[in-house]
Amino acid sequence: MKKKISLFVLLFLLVLTANFQTTNAAAKKNIYKIKVNKLKNTVTVYRHTKKGKYKPYKAFVCSSGKATPVGTFSLREKYRWHALLGPSYGQYCTRIYGGFLFHSVWYYQPKKNTQSYAQFNRLGTMASHGCIRLTVADSKWIYDNCPSGTKVVIYNSPKAGPLGKPKAQKLSGHMGWDPTDPDIHNPYLIKVKSIKLSTTKKTLEIGGKKKDAKFTIRVKKILPKKAMIKKMKYTSSNKKIATVSSSGYVKGIKTGKCKITVTSKKNKKKKAKITVTVVKKVTSVAIEKPKNQLYVGNSLTLKATVKPASGSYKKVTWSSSDKKIATVTKAGVVKGIKAGNVTIKATSVEGSKKTASLKMTVMATNSVGIASVEVLSNDVVRVSLDKAKALTNKQFKIEGKRYSYGTYNRTYSVASIRNYDNRTYDIKLTDDYNVEKDSYVRVTISDLPGNGVKTMEAQALFTKLSEPKEEKWLGVVGDEWNKTVDLSEYGCGNLSYQITGEIPGITRKIKNNEITFFGTLTTVTVGTDITIKATDEMGTKFTKVIHVYIGNESVIVAKAEDMTVVTGTQLDAVPFLEVLGGSGSYSYSAISLPAGLKMDAETGTLSGKVSGVGEYRVQITVSDEKNTNRMVETSALIRVVDQRRVAGLVVDEKGAPVEGVSIVCENLTDGSIFTSTTDEKGNYVVNVGEGTYQIIASLGERKDAVYRFTIGSGGRELNFTL
Repeated sequence: MKKKISLFVLLFLLVLTANFQTTNAAAKKNIYKIKVNKLKNTVTVYRHTKKGKYKPYKAFVCSSGKATPVGTFSLREKYRWHALLGPSYGQYCTRIYGGFLFHSVWYYQPKKNTQSYAQFNRLGTMASHGCIRLTVADSKWIYDNCPSGTKVVIYNSPKAGPLGKPKAQKLSGHMGWDPTDPDIHNPYLIKVKSIKLSTTKKTLEIGGKKKDAKFTIRVKKILPKKAMIKKMKYTSSNKKIATVSSSGYVKGIKTGKCKITVTSKKNKKKKAKITVTVVKKVTSVAIEKPKNQLYVGNSLTLKATVKPASGSYKKVTWSSSDKKIATVTKAGVVKGIKAGNVTIKATSVEGSKKTASLKMTVMATNSVGIASVEVLSNDVVRVSLDKAKALTNKQFKIEGKRYSYGTYNRTYSVASIRNYDNRTYDIKLTDDYNVEKDSYVRVTISDLPGNGVKTMEAQALFTKLSEPKEEKWLGVVGDEWNKTVDLSEYGCGNLSYQITGEIPGITRKIKNNEITFFGTLTTVTVGTDITIKATDEMGTKFTKVIHVYIGNESVIVAKAEDMTVVTGTQLDAVPFLEVLGGSGSYSYSAISLPAGLKMDAETGTLSGKVSGVGEYRVQITVSDEKNTNRMVETSALIRVVDQRRVAGLVVDEKGAPVEGVSIVCENLTDGSIFTSTTDEKGNYVVNVGEGTYQIIASLGERKDAVYRFTIGSGGRELNFTL
């Protein structure tokens, strides 16, 4: 009997030990638990303790999105690199649920030097399409330490978490690298070997405007090129003459000279110096009793006054913008040479280079000139003469350029002219080219009495570009709205409005060219339109339409976005819908999808490899979990297009190729984005579909003007100068 009892006890202890070991093994496998505060964009990691409890272990700053799901999930698959929406790419990706992942801030290409620095600087804010964005270091930590099955809780709370919200690092320049990436090639980790500043001498002027007594030191070149740029130490040899802040901000205190030293914090032996000279500023230069008219062959003497009167600098230098029209001596004697307009300048010899300008007209008997030039629209230029004169189409020459500098490289064809009393002419251009906003035009009129040829330039300041797109607004009863419609880019000057349609509970306010809708939604509204009819100062009219859908617990509202996809593209859980209202979770179904695509019944996202070419009007049904009779239908257009190639070269002002330039192509029909980056020879290639696009080339703050183009069959070559 005792043997039987002993045997039973032994078996019981073995089972108990096995269960204990299993529990400990599971705890070891899932040693961490992750909580994501969607509202505060904070991730808190909890660690399993020996006492069987989870305690806060570390915190990460992140970026969530409106589509980020709330609930409890378990980690699943991991991907070293993974294609995201755009397409874009993420490092160290760990799947949470459906198409929602932990991943790094996205890259333009699966290359470590192509990260979007603008999106990195948005960490800590709601910026994603639904995934949880992290730094490379933080996403790698989850990838390395949290196995499949690790519990993830996503919630909303006004409190960041037990460890608070870490401060998000901000980048001041575009390097394309995540500063937390442990890769040995990361430029943020490489020591500085030499420093070169943008200038070695600087003169500051005190006694005038505060901005003239200060400046910020700029680092022009760091060797090696991939070295850390940001962390520098700044010191002044004499703080009584000039001080310098920790960020390189220099301020003049009193007259004299001193040296500012810039030292690498990573390598204190590497330094660069700049000599700062502080002088008392000339506050103004004025031309006394100026005369702005002069006949050919005559002379007049100009006198300049320099202030303050007690200052050390009294002298000025004189110059003429065109010596063929008028000359000026060192003593300020101006002589008329031939008819035309000229600018005479008096410039202080002191470091501030204060200048007084006098626009003068040199006249011949019965001469006719141009009084003004104005660009009214992308195909109309208005020219006003200073005297009445009948002109013909052939006398006008209209040229264009994109910037205030450079050469006029485009000639517009004159279709017709409209004459107002022989003094004001509206010149209608053909549609071979359109004048772009903020570009420059030059008008030349030949065979004018007195001066033969007259030229004047003007900037195209009109803002009428295109008809604004329709919008669809979703909401639920009880939501607070504060939505702004900005129409400034669609008209010239101030706009006048005629608005029809009301949203219960919502008030609108008009300020300049913005209309703000604010208040609390009170009533279910399905299919109400807000129609905004606007007229600009030139009489141009355009219309903006907003479709409003407001639901509640009994009414579901939904919208789907039109999209363009290049045939052969692999989509992975791409967000497609926005759904509000109803009770519980939704279920989704769709018909008429392009071949190869399917919609997830639980998330409404699209996945699969697209095939075929054409337009597909997709019909989508969204149902309520608690009441299958509670549903809504919507639709969207998916265009599947053949791949087209846009390629070109990017160079600087000297014609040298520029590496690392971001190329962004936006489809102006549906807003889809296609990107690329230039290689070491300045070349880029972007694969897009058919359609009308705008393309921008940018590197930090350097940017070329926007090109607008249409892709049909074949490809397109577009070159840029930064």
